[in-house]
Amino acid sequence: MSPLVGWEDVAVVAPVAILASGALAVMALDAFLPSATPREGLSLVGVGVLLAALAASVASDEGSRVAFGGAVQVDAFGRAATSVISAATALALLAAQAQVARWGLPPGEVVALFLLSATAAAYLAVAADLAGVFLGIEGMSLPLYALAAIRREDPRGSEAGLKYFALGALASGLLLYGMALLYGASGTLALAGLWPSTAPPGLLAVGAALVLAGLAFKVGAVPFHWWVPDAYQGAPASVTAYMATAVKVAAFAALGRVLVLALEAGHAVWGPALWWIAAATLVLGNLLAVAQTSVKRMLAYSGIAHTGYALIG
Repeated sequence: MSPLVGWEDVAVVAPVAILASGALAVMALDAFLPSATPREGLSLVGVGVLLAALAASVASDEGSRVAFGGAVQVDAFGRAATSVISAATALALLAAQAQVARWGLPPGEVVALFLLSATAAAYLAVAADLAGVFLGIEGMSLPLYALAAIRREDPRGSEAGLKYFALGALASGLLLYGMALLYGASGTLALAGLWPSTAPPGLLAVGAALVLAGLAFKVGAVPFHWWVPDAYQGAPASVTAYMATAVKVAAFAALGRVLVLALEAGHAVWGPALWWIAAATLVLGNLLAVAQTSVKRMLAYSGIAHTGYALIG
């Protein structure tokens, strides 16, 4: 009997495997190095891991491949998203070095959290079923909650982490409930085939609406954008940069796969709603950005407006 998981499956998701192994290695080094040993070099180890994942993603040009029984689909779209995620995380981690030293943050924890979040983000970009999408989103978000509030003495950081966590938990509940309805209607977790013609249209519509709401939160679209300004302002600048780049790329990759691959047959149902979300995101993001006095909050609302531009596509 052939094994459920083989080395060929791991080879298909080499960037994800590299990031996961790197995160475990950083945690092991941080735990077993003598207490007197400086930990600053762990940031360079993390950057090296991210560059290795970037190289593995760029070097893989074998067309579209599936792994783990169809749960993962690595194609040009997924490779491009993984490359951007790896490069953006490496830049954010380099920027975090100065902040780690200035504020006395634990370098090992910071690097491990970045790598763990990037691992899930890279997996999210190639997930081909509902379980993978949900696990990727949660695995990407949980380390971010800790990173946003990692400056424990800063009240704004604690507020950012708490609001991000509370609203993120609500969005995850909506997303999971919507996925459960889609699974109940279609009988499959695979993204391809989630909108069968024989399924109850009302059940499909409600499931699609809840999934769209959960993913709209992750990309910061109106009216699910309220966490963005506070999280961007309260988190360290390097974490804000990571949220604005790698996290948003991964979330849009998941949104694109779900809407185009899974729910394309229901475009007449969710298409008009997405247009209204895009228009509201454009208008509100630009108008509120003008009134901000904080650079981070201005960039947050600018990012919300750019989410609207991306949703038009």
